[in-house]
Amino acid sequence: MADELGIDVYEFERVYVWRRYGRRSLRERDDYDCVFLEGSHDRCAIYRSRPYQCRSFPFWPDVLESELSWNLFSKTCPGMNRGQLHERLEIESFLI
Repeated sequence: MADELGIDVYEFERVYVWRRYGRRSLRERDDYDCVFLEGSHDRCAIYRSRPYQCRSFPFWPDVLESELSWNLFSKTCPGMNRGQLHERLEIESFLI
């Protein structure tokens, strides 16, 4: 992630990482979204090197909970309901 942003690891951690709940975590914006979402369409600034949590979205249990939940998340995610369809077993392999 630091390489993709063109900064060294120490600067990356100083700016983008914080410790909470006893663990290191990426910082969030004031609206709790990821700090790497940018622009009017919330595109990921580090898409090619995004962490596993992001790579597995939208196949998170709370998103897959119901059709209503899926449809709510898809309203704000530009990648949902577009592109390749995935088989159930493949989706289950993404679950955290």
